[in-house]
Amino acid sequence: MNESAVNIDGRSKKRPGQTEQRSSILKVAVALFCQHGTKTVSISQICQQADITRPTFYRCFKDKDALLEELYQSSVNRAVEDILLRHFDEPGKGLEWIKASLEEVYEAIFKQSELADLLFREAGDPNSPAHAVINAAFDNIAKTLLHSAGIKKNKSVAIIYFKAIMVANQWIVHDAINKGLTAKSKKEAKEACWMMVSKLFANGELRV
Repeated sequence: MNESAVNIDGRSKKRPGQTEQRSSILKVAVALFCQHGTKTVSISQICQQADITRPTFYRCFKDKDALLEELYQSSVNRAVEDILLRHFDEPGKGLEWIKASLEEVYEAIFKQSELADLLFREAGDPNSPAHAVINAAFDNIAKTLLHSAGIKKNKSVAIIYFKAIMVANQWIVHDAINKGLTAKSKKEAKEACWMMVSKLFANGELRV
């Protein structure tokens, strides 16, 4: 590993910053995870492939779980939070806005299709490191929806209900990916999503 390469004039090259190193690690990790799965790939393998030392890895990520969480956040959760969840408490948002926002979320996830597909497959394995990360993210989103809906009773049941809908949406995305993300498959995925999610709303507000 060569983190202190020397230029022809004898001066050391400037080391890449932490943001650049994190980006490089994430890119390498995605390729390795997609090929071998998240459970079997080690930090040592990631470091070797990214041409960095373990101390550099730990400066960027606390551990492999933190790396997986960042992958999930960047591929799925940020799209949901940035596009959809932060607006649920705003008044005057009708069903057309909600539908358009969901379609935008789907497009954001489709752009990260390789990673979204990996996470879908890993989420079904309770022994996969990705399983706990995704389950925690679903919990967070479900609780946000619960708060937005103002649900006072049967909170635990409502959380299970919201999480089931998110799992169903994962399958819909996965199905579109398996069909090659054609214009037709993406359109059908968005329509199937709306067919299911629209039943959660009355006058633009969440209901359960």
